[in-house]
Amino acid sequence: MKIQRMVGVSVVGMCAAGALVMVGCDERVLIGNMRPDTGVTGYGGSPDVGGIGGSGAGGDGIGGSGVGGAGAGGAGVGGRAVGGAAGFGIGGSAFGGFGGGGFGGGGGHGGSPVNTASCPTISTAINQVNPCGHTSGVAYSPDGTLLATGNMSNQTGAVHIWRLSDGLLLRELDGIGSSTYDVAFSPDGLTLAVVGFAGTDGVTAKIYDVATGALIRTLPTHSGDYSDSVAFSPDGSVIATGGETGAIEIWRASDGVLLFSIPYAASVHNVHFSPSGAQLISGGVDQRATVWNIPAGAAALTLNGIADEMADATFSPDGSQIASTSSAGNGVRIWDAATGTLLQTMSGHTSFVSSVVWVGNDRIISGDWQGTVISWTRTTTGAFAQSQSWNTGGQVLGIALSPDHTRVALGAAAGGIQGFEFLGL
Repeated sequence: MKIQRMVGVSVVGMCAAGALVMVGCDERVLIGNMRPDTGVTGYGGSPDVGGIGGSGAGGDGIGGSGVGGAGAGGAGVGGRAVGGAAGFGIGGSAFGGFGGGGFGGGGGHGGSPVNTASCPTISTAINQVNPCGHTSGVAYSPDGTLLATGNMSNQTGAVHIWRLSDGLLLRELDGIGSSTYDVAFSPDGLTLAVVGFAGTDGVTAKIYDVATGALIRTLPTHSGDYSDSVAFSPDGSVIATGGETGAIEIWRASDGVLLFSIPYAASVHNVHFSPSGAQLISGGVDQRATVWNIPAGAAALTLNGIADEMADATFSPDGSQIASTSSAGNGVRIWDAATGTLLQTMSGHTSFVSSVVWVGNDRIISGDWQGTVISWTRTTTGAFAQSQSWNTGGQVLGIALSPDHTRVALGAAAGGIQGFEFLGL
């Protein structure tokens, strides 16, 4: 059973592809406006590649196909052309001369609207919600210039790559089936891994080229109906995935070959590598976090008492400690990474804690299902204490730390509008 990600409520539910089974199970489709970009010129009737897709102005076709010579469009910015039908030419024919200006050249090969609500651009201002759909996965590129987001929107085009210098949408990529749950950049920033709830094709994991938006490959996971988490090793050589059932799987990043599987009986919500890459930690609905040695796949530690709902556990940057969600009082727990000793339990959240992120070795950010985000800072005693808090107005799922540690990006909502926002640290 999928532990459904819902806004503002703590209810266990299930979202099958195309069906809403529980009240509040939010898999809505957001349909926005097509971008009015200019098309390209068709030549000889063959479908040229569209520049930035969209319903363009149409170009002059030389010997065009009698429809204005406008090319059929192609993969523009966003990984595919956006809307726009080819215009018909004035005086154009199958063998005619100049086809004249079209009324909407550069339509796509099956191009469709950008499903990003009102988000052809986003704001990078602090504490401002970008209404771009129910955002679950967020990730900064390693150089901090791009942000990738994944939507739980039961739509194609559910993964977006934004340029942070001006907020421009650079890439719109097909997500995973009915919902995209997690996104991760490779350490070199060249590829993006996305995972989610499978559609009719059964695919739960894809790898994309960031520069072109091209699908490099799918990963034939064995995790049931969905994969919930994906992570690259620090050197980028392998990829870890975990999901509903079956196994945690380790893939060779260069060619997508399955290297080995770690059998696991319960659903896995998060997987993270240690800073050295020698270990992997997983958080499961069985209220356990398990540290696995890589590549042996043998369990090194088991931490009992982490939360079952959206369980998360991650290593500190120096690898000495582990922060996790807690099954006690919707809190955060700190563990010794070498021995598995519980060092501290912090309270302050009032709902399921869905994510924990380290900011250096002495600060932690956690977010919950009611939208509360808490910053915990290490004191002179070595223990953590609450130092700052925010409320986003809606369920927090993924949290991404900027490479310069000055802000986080996270799924958020305000006034019933779902999207994501940035918080300053």
